[in-house]
Amino acid sequence: MYRLIIEVFQHQSVIHFNKLNLSLITVSVLKKIIFNTSFLKWPGFVEFDDLNSKILTYCSQKLEYKIWNLKNYQCLYILNDAKIQEVKSRLNYIIDFPKNNRYKVKLIEIESGKCKLKRKMESKILLFLLLEFWNRKLN
Repeated sequence: MYRLIIEVFQHQSVIHFNKLNLSLITVSVLKKIIFNTSFLKWPGFVEFDDLNSKILTYCSQKLEYKIWNLKNYQCLYILNDAKIQEVKSRLNYIIDFPKNNRYKVKLIEIESGKCKLKRKMESKILLFLLLEFWNRKLN
């Protein structure tokens, strides 16, 4: 028997159903403590990755990304490099800001955060071709 709970959420809120432990997770971008150790405030965010059973959070005040286990909500590792431009947990890659028209791309192990591969790319076209290749190779 399940009990349905209905709440009114503000338009900046996110609701996620966790299939691993049949729980509902609600997140608001209006200053909410997440998992008792992370503070989320816009432009920070949270992403739920059901495919890898991971949660990605970004704290804009500390400039750090955290990867969490979706099943038990334990923090697996922290990426705290101010130069990180983008993290995609589904594809397991990190893109740093360009320096001298070069992009640094790191392929990391989603479970441990260990770097598998580093590459510097000269152009955005080569960068996106490489990411597309990784996407096909990893899936």
